[in-house]
Amino acid sequence: MKLLVVVTGAASAMFAPFHLNWLRVAKPHIEPHVVLTESACRFVQPLAIKTLIQSRVNVDVWSDFPDGSSPHVDLGTWADAAVVHPATFSYVNKFAAGFAESPSLLALHCTSAPIVFAPSFPPGIEPNVWLNRLAQMERTHVLPFAPAFSNGTGGTENSACGPFSAAVDLAEALIG
Repeated sequence: MKLLVVVTGAASAMFAPFHLNWLRVAKPHIEPHVVLTESACRFVQPLAIKTLIQSRVNVDVWSDFPDGSSPHVDLGTWADAAVVHPATFSYVNKFAAGFAESPSLLALHCTSAPIVFAPSFPPGIEPNVWLNRLAQMERTHVLPFAPAFSNGTGGTENSACGPFSAAVDLAEALIG
């Protein structure tokens, strides 16, 4: 199974190396291609992931892909499934509204593969409008929020992304 993993800039992006190491060990039949948004790079470095998983890693900017390539087409046709974990409010909002200014956003719009979003929103945002839009799209699937400590409020909030393992398991189930 070829899995496109998009990591966006929520604080939980710092756990991406752990999640991807789990993927390598627990599900060796899955071949990941990781794309980190620029904001995710504030929490984790591409080299850390590449060194750990020995697989393709790109930053979600056009210049990080080979000249003359079409990364949105390459990623979209390569992937059997895609997981966006964590999926920030900004990224979900852009995808649901049809924006495609980065390679990963355009690839997700172009692919026929199922896409699993694991939203991670700041406390106080009413998520229903955007998550309902995702739920209505043919290939998109949304994991429920999980409770987690919020650095912003200092308390436990139910707005963190669900487990990476659940997102991968759902992606596997969707492709059969």
